[in-house]
Amino acid sequence: MCPLEDLLKFVQPFSGKSEDVFNFLNSCTQAMELVTEEQKPVLFRYIQTQIKGDAQLILMKKEFSGWEDLKSELKTVYQEPHSALQLHRELVSSKQGHDETVVSYTQRVQTLQRRILQLRSGRIKKEFQAGEINYLNEETLTVFVNGLRQTLSTYVITQRPKTVEEASRLAQEDEQRLNMFKTNTSRDFSNINRLPKVSHVKSSVKCYSCGKLGHIARNYKSSGHLNQNKSNSDKQNNNNNNNRNQIRTESAKSENVEFNKKNENTSSNFKVNAVNKVLEFRNEMMNSPYIFIKVNGEYIKALIDTGADVSLILKRKGV
Repeated sequence: MCPLEDLLKFVQPFSGKSEDVFNFLNSCTQAMELVTEEQKPVLFRYIQTQIKGDAQLILMKKEFSGWEDLKSELKTVYQEPHSALQLHRELVSSKQGHDETVVSYTQRVQTLQRRILQLRSGRIKKEFQAGEINYLNEETLTVFVNGLRQTLSTYVITQRPKTVEEASRLAQEDEQRLNMFKTNTSRDFSNINRLPKVSHVKSSVKCYSCGKLGHIARNYKSSGHLNQNKSNSDKQNNNNNNNRNQIRTESAKSENVEFNKKNENTSSNFKVNAVNKVLEFRNEMMNSPYIFIKVNGEYIKALIDTGADVSLILKRKGV
């Protein structure tokens, strides 16, 4: 007899998928045949703990006396003629696997849809079959789109497909596009910091200073020639600076001359205007009972008034 620990490895988890029920029943039956009568209750309890998902919900409220009783119930629930409800639950809970392609996911969903239609066709009247098919097609489309991976589902929803076939085509196109930009993790980055070997090719550039190929006068290899070129360049720069300074000096002188001329013209104009102003004051003073007095260096027009009804003043006094 095999140890119980080894027999427990025969029993794999069962999530309620109809295509896995045969393997689960077969492996459990073989394990029960290899244990002793004392070990059968322990193995049976372990088998019950391995039933998960939809299968656990279906069998939750039922009690079983032993493995044969549980086996019979599983066959009844997952038997092909009576598995329409289970297939529908499996369809609704369908999701695309992490490494599953869109083509494989599409085939799995459409297979469940066809099996449900085959099981329901004999139970539904002919006048209601068209409506049942349309309803199942819409439900399958919704399940298929929502079950896609997040990146694919978002794109397919924005395109608003009408059928599962159209949604599958859109998802496959987006899947191919994402695979094109997928990062290649198999690349070898061990030599990423090593510089590639570059073969030295002689350039066809000709130096106008020495006539040799492979360099220009600015990068000439002879230090003496470089120093001579540098000194010539410095001299030329100094001459250019002197010329610029001389031009600036002459320009400044001409600006000063023009400024002085402008100031002289302004001063002469001011004097003429002042004389004219005095003459205007004098003429106005002679023809009116007003006099102009100077207060703090400024002329003020003052009215002659003694407070009497009649005031007389000599003409010469008013001048």
